[in-house]
Amino acid sequence: MSKIKEVLRLKYRNQLSNRQIQTMTGVSRNSVANYIKNYIALGSTLDEILALSDKELSELFASTKPKKHPINRLESIHPV
Repeated sequence: MSKIKEVLRLKYRNQLSNRQIQTMTGVSRNSVANYIKNYIALGSTLDEILALSDKELSELFASTKPKKHPINRLESIHPV
C-alpha cells in the first residue's frame, strides 16, 4: 500500500492525528499535512482515492511547485 493511501486511511478511517500518523508511518508531519491538503483540494471521496493505483495516486499527489534555482532565490532575497 502506498504511503499516501496509508496516511489518508489512518487520518479519515482511524481518526488519528498527524503526529500519530507520523509515528506509525515514518512520513513527516509536513508531508502528512500536504497529503491531507491535496486530498481535500481534490474533492474526491476517500473510497475513490483508495481505489486508484499507486502510480495514479503518485501522479495525482505529485508536487506541482516549481523548484527555484538557488541563484534566483538569492536574488529575490538580496536584489542586485
